[in-house]
Amino acid sequence: MPDTSKGRSAAKRLRLKFLDADAVESCSPFIPRELVTEIAMHCESHPATVASMALVQRSWTAASERVLYMVVRIDINGQRVEVAEAELLMVTLTTSLTKAAYVRSFIFVANEFPPLTHRRSIFAALGATLGHLRSLRHLRLLTPDNRVLHDIPLYQALCRHMTSGVFSLRTLHIPAHYLVNEPTAFETAITAQKDLGVLYCLGQILCPGPAWIPINAASKAGCVALAHNRESQQVTLFLALYKPSFWPEYCRQVEQSLDGARPASLVLYVDHAAHIQPAASSMTQSLLRVRRVEWRFKPAQRAWKTKYVLLDIDEVPITLSVFHELREIAFDAWDVRNANVFIYLEYPDRIKLAQGLRDAGCSKLWKITFLDGVNVHRQLRRGVEGWFIVPLRS
Repeated sequence: MPDTSKGRSAAKRLRLKFLDADAVESCSPFIPRELVTEIAMHCESHPATVASMALVQRSWTAASERVLYMVVRIDINGQRVEVAEAELLMVTLTTSLTKAAYVRSFIFVANEFPPLTHRRSIFAALGATLGHLRSLRHLRLLTPDNRVLHDIPLYQALCRHMTSGVFSLRTLHIPAHYLVNEPTAFETAITAQKDLGVLYCLGQILCPGPAWIPINAASKAGCVALAHNRESQQVTLFLALYKPSFWPEYCRQVEQSLDGARPASLVLYVDHAAHIQPAASSMTQSLLRVRRVEWRFKPAQRAWKTKYVLLDIDEVPITLSVFHELREIAFDAWDVRNANVFIYLEYPDRIKLAQGLRDAGCSKLWKITFLDGVNVHRQLRRGVEGWFIVPLRS
């Protein structure tokens, strides 16, 4: 039973207040005075009602806080007022363990920053705040400029929190330069997150490179890793790090992670040319509508340490015909800087491959580039449109 002693006095004050004419009129223009008076008299006769109302109000407040703090989003576009509000919110989360425990998803998006001092303070406060979010499951840290290093305290704090198990993440969205600057630390942090399902990197990641270390660690842990360059609308998929049987699920989770964004270009890392068919059949509808596909193969070993890539000119056109919007196809190697990599395809066969792709359904295709620089373009020469070998690149 609720305590009615306080309720009785509160009801009396409530009745006296509502019986005041001005108070009744100012209560609401849509509530009749008689109804307000009747409610006040009822509360005076039933003190337990007021006490129950107080309990309900407190429970509603707790319930609303649980919902309000479940998803926390901070957007900064260069305004000092926004920075002050963000810092105030983070102080609330660091000082109230109850509110911090409600947070399941934390999103920090900074399109532009105010002066340098505010950048340092906001990153330091953000790193400290993450240490209090023990119920955190989804984290997005999207900072703008990868040329400055003011966010070093942030991603170093993130690595510490992930490694020590402060929270157990399901999805992690971070800039690609975080992995480039701290590859070993993020490798340890990602390995420690046993429930991590998606690693979304904003930017571009090339192989080989420092970021390949944590990306490989994510794949070994069963985490879907991808890179998304929003400026060029390019998505990089690391299919070679996963079993082909997992590729359909991999592509489905990639599409969900893009949040409706439609990529214009795909970069696909695969082991060899035989994986073109299973990779193409694993694509979702949004991934099949790209205008450019770049295949990066892991070259096979050959004598004298020379590496080569072999393409089947009869099978490839049929396989790639599912990409109806293709304008350009590129065939390259994992390591684009390796000069001892060649593609085993004669010049006439390259023309045949291009024509086969057009006949199979890629009617908008106009360019095929190869890793050795001997490319094929569809051009109009002397009034005749056709496929031509372009000169070697210098």
